[in-house]
Amino acid sequence: MEMTTRPKNRKPTRLRSLFMKYLMFFCAGIIVLGLLLGGLFIAMLSWGAILPANYAEKQAAAAAASFEQEGTVPSSDDALFRYALLSSDGEWAAGTLSPRDALQAWTELKERMVNTSLTHVYVKAVHQDQVMLFRYSVSAQFEPLWLRNVIPSAEIAFFAAFLGLLIGGVLWLASAFGRTLSLKLRGLRQAAEHVQNQDLDFEIRMSGVSEIDQILDSMHQMKEALRSSLQQQWKLEQSRREQISALAHDVKTPLTIVRGNVELLSETGQTAEQQEYTAYITDSVRQMEQYIRTLIDIANTETSMSLNRREVDAHQFVERVKGQIHALVAVKKQHAVWAASSFPPRFYADEDLLERALMNVVHNASDHMAEHQQMTIRMEGAGQGVRWTIIDEGPGFSAEALKYATDQFYMGDASRSSTGHYGMGLYISQHIMQMHGGMLRLGNSDETGGAQVTLEIPVGAKR
Repeated sequence: MEMTTRPKNRKPTRLRSLFMKYLMFFCAGIIVLGLLLGGLFIAMLSWGAILPANYAEKQAAAAAASFEQEGTVPSSDDALFRYALLSSDGEWAAGTLSPRDALQAWTELKERMVNTSLTHVYVKAVHQDQVMLFRYSVSAQFEPLWLRNVIPSAEIAFFAAFLGLLIGGVLWLASAFGRTLSLKLRGLRQAAEHVQNQDLDFEIRMSGVSEIDQILDSMHQMKEALRSSLQQQWKLEQSRREQISALAHDVKTPLTIVRGNVELLSETGQTAEQQEYTAYITDSVRQMEQYIRTLIDIANTETSMSLNRREVDAHQFVERVKGQIHALVAVKKQHAVWAASSFPPRFYADEDLLERALMNVVHNASDHMAEHQQMTIRMEGAGQGVRWTIIDEGPGFSAEALKYATDQFYMGDASRSSTGHYGMGLYISQHIMQMHGGMLRLGNSDETGGAQVTLEIPVGAKR
């Protein structure tokens, strides 16, 4: 089934082309910005809001000529130049240039009438025994005096504005391209999340960017291959379980016949040797029936179990389980002790499955205890959950068993091996805990040195 969709009548765009489109738009914006600022500069020149670059030069030249001819000292405070009145030997007398700046201007004009430095132009005018020094900048300036005092050069102001807008444009370009790229990658991110969550029934939507679409195409093929592989694996597993179950049921029939005939044979007159052989056959038949029941459990554990969560009366549930446990330990001349702490009166669970999980653990503990030993069953509230802890006085788990005892068919722990133990009890109990959203933990008790198994499920709510 094809799950990939592509926008109709749209050819995928290359990532490079997408970036170039944004870059061209950005360059066009910069050009328009430059033209707008240039146009505004020219307009302000024509309106008189900005004075031309040679305006200060003309003012200084007129003031110098007036001083040389008539000795007139400039009086305008808004002049674009600065001046200093000096004696013939360079002593400062008056002016808008400070004595320090006047000394610098005197040094610049010591042997000449006009001198140009990197930032200023200096002009000297002489009248009788007095010298007038002028300093100005050849740059456009704003006509209002207050604005001129804040921003000495209109050209620098416009350049700074252009530079600021340019930096803002670069940031906008990076942000816009990043948002677009993130939007294009959203389909890829969503596809990865679906696969991570083991959900293969989803639709892959193409981004319209050829490089990303190539990855999405590959992910679609991977998804379909994985889906096909999982379906095939599930069918094989289902077939295997059905075959095991069918074979186990088929074998039960001849075993029943054998067991019935052996029982009839045992009722006839037999010698001691014949009775011994008959007992061997009876024990072997019993073991084979146990093996078959285990095979049926394996085949049905994960397929037949369904969670039917409902409200459980804790008192009634515990009393029923207590009766089973006391009957079990009484037969083996063992003891069971119960302890409860903050156990909730009601909780939600599958009562039958929970009982099976608890009894599996109790059976396992009882199998590994000797006569007159004791197991302790503790019940307690655990935050938003309930917890059962079963502690026995047996040999405890080995380091290997703590890792693998909940695996199917694990019987590698010699310290906890017993007749009729096939490595399914703890595996089934753990599976039931997982179905409830809980957990099963294995350990060894510091109190008894024996095994300690903890089963915990959330109190939950009916779902």
